[in-house]
Formats: sequence, C-alpha cells, structure tokens
Amino acid sequence: MARLFRTIALIGLATFAFAPAAAQAATCPNADLQPTAANAALVTDATLCLLNEQRAAEGLPALVRQGDLDRASTAYASKMVVERFFDHIAPDGSTVTRRLRAVNYIPTAAGWEWSVGENIGWAEYYLATPASMVKAWMASPGHRANILSDTFREIGVGIVPATPISAAVGATYVTDFGRRTYNEAPVIVSTVVDTPVGSVAISRMGLQMKILMDRTIKLRVRVQRLAQAGLAGHDLGTKTIRAHRGTNALKIKLMAGHRITVGRYRVTITCKGAAAMKRIVVVRY
Repeated sequence: MARLFRTIALIGLATFAFAPAAAQAATCPNADLQPTAANAALVTDATLCLLNEQRAAEGLPALVRQGDLDRASTAYASKMVVERFFDHIAPDGSTVTRRLRAVNYIPTAAGWEWSVGENIGWAEYYLATPASMVKAWMASPGHRANILSDTFREIGVGIVPATPISAAVGATYVTDFGRRTYNEAPVIVSTVVDTPVGSVAISRMGLQMKILMDRTIKLRVRVQRLAQAGLAGHDLGTKTIRAHRGTNALKIKLMAGHRITVGRYRVTITCKGAAAMKRIVVVRY
C-alpha cells in the first residue's frame, strides 16, 4: 500500500500536507519511472520537464538547472533520508538560505539581490514517480506558488531513491529555486585597438562578443567567473571558434555545461599572431 505524500513548501514558513492524486499519463519522457540509483538522471530530467511544462502553460519562462542548486538539493534529500527527518529545517538548525550560502549560491557582497524557495516531498511505490510528485505539488497552494513563481529563473533538483520515514521502496524529492541579480552599474568595455580582435559587449542573456577579423582564423575563447565576496570564482573553460574575415557575432550562454549567470567575468581571446586580450564584463538580468 502506498503512503500519502508528505511535503512542505517554504512559503511564509507554512506547512502543507495532502493526499496523493492518482497517477496520470505524462507527456515528458520517463515521468512515470519509479526512481532508482540507476535511473536518477532520467527521473531528474523528467521532473524538470514536468515543472517547466506547468510554467509554460502559464506563459512563464523555463527554469534552468544550476549546479550550486543541484548540489544543495541532492545533499539535502540525502541528509533527510540518512538522518530520518522531513522538514525544511534540519536537526542541526540549517535552513534553505544557510544551505544555499554554503554552496556559494547566495552572494553576500553589496549590489546583489536574491530570492530562493524550496519544495520537498517523499512518497512510496507508484506515488514516487515524477508525474505523481509534480501533480501532488501542483495541488498544494504553497508548492504551486513556488513552481509558478515569476521570480525564480534557476532550479536544483535532488532525488534520492529512499524515504526519510519508511523502509519501503520510495523516493525523496528536493527542488531548490533561485534567482540572483547584480545591480551595480556594468563595466564599460572599450574596443580593443591595434589588433584584429574587437570588443566584448554586455548581453542580457550571456556574454555577447563582436569580433572584427582581417582574415579567417581560429580563436580560443576562455571564460572565467571572477570571485567576489560570497560568490566563488570558477574557470568555465575554453572553446574554439572559427572566425571569418569581417565582423563575427558570438553569444556565449553555456561553457562546459555551466550557464552564464549574473556576475563578473574575465574573457580572454587568443589567436595566432595576436596577443592575449582580457576584458572584464558584467552580465545583468
């Protein structure tokens, strides 16, 4: 026999409990899988697909998975299972804000604004599928408010194939929502002179570059997120592009699976016959 769902949403510290709805046919692949260690990636993707399907129906932008939020969500789901509790506040007193500060998602420096939220849930047997969990969340005002919030833009999804209360087959879900905005005036980037490579500009959706070349050549573009108080620095890696003679437009939204979010970045462009050029840019949303 399947137990009823027990979930709460971080909405004004309110707690919500509800009985599960019957499983429904899902339009997202793997939405009816029962989570196991072997299919964790599939059920995680299915959960995000279902959440974004609900947002799309309301005309809201899709949530994008973010590494720091993923780590916090997965760690907290595991913590609840191992320590046998089910609450937004852990036995050690940690809250969602403390946990997200610990993974450097919440910045502490001046000029930053942030919003976070959290949904948690557990269920047994067929009720532990992504389709059943999301359907149950949508039936709860607090969970629904987090899922359909226009404030949030990023998400972490953590699913552990065990429950915090029962020894029966089941799963524990944690979704951490967030958004960060940097309000300091952007750095003005001047055009690079005396070189074939042009300027790096600011884009609302990533790093946007206009590169003026006097010949066709391969360029290596390296992106580094700069460290700030409360936000760790990170080398996002290097990508190679083939630039053609004339003006080349390039927009970087992802580097090695990392999404370009708000913050300060150093972009280094190198090519044969030209010195390395470094520019610091600010991305705002």
